[in-house]
Amino acid sequence: MRNNLDELDIRLIEALLADARRTNRDLSQVLGLSESACLARTRALEAKGLIQGYRAVIAFEKIGVFQVWADITLVDERPSTIAAFEEIAVSESEIVAAHVIGEHAQFKLHVVTADFECWQALSERLLGCGDLVRSIRRTLIFRRSRTSDLFPRSVLPLLLRTIDPVLE
Repeated sequence: MRNNLDELDIRLIEALLADARRTNRDLSQVLGLSESACLARTRALEAKGLIQGYRAVIAFEKIGVFQVWADITLVDERPSTIAAFEEIAVSESEIVAAHVIGEHAQFKLHVVTADFECWQALSERLLGCGDLVRSIRRTLIFRRSRTSDLFPRSVLPLLLRTIDPVLE
């Protein structure tokens, strides 16, 4: 079954992405809905798993931590190998984002550690994960130039039609 979204759902999601600390009263005014109708929509999007949480966006570079994009190449592309590594990646607290990708690697990880030595220890742990990891290629992150969780306007028409059933 597909999650059909209407324009109000999209506007609600955009408003929450812009400021997740908005009150229900403020959201209802932005959307032109009653407070109860706005809350019902928000809860329905949460129940469908389309809104999975609310969080602060941290400027890691201002804290002075060590950040890396790590491309992980596994020994093979079997689903069981990918699932096994994914379980390991999720368990490491320094991995703040993990993406299953294609190209030259199977995973792209955003890693935040206290310093280079902590990164080295994590990479050694990952390389020591049984017979899963073939190689790790890292790219240092010096600073973030742009971050946005807002939907590109060009994607909006697609979202108004349907959401990919993979999300369910």
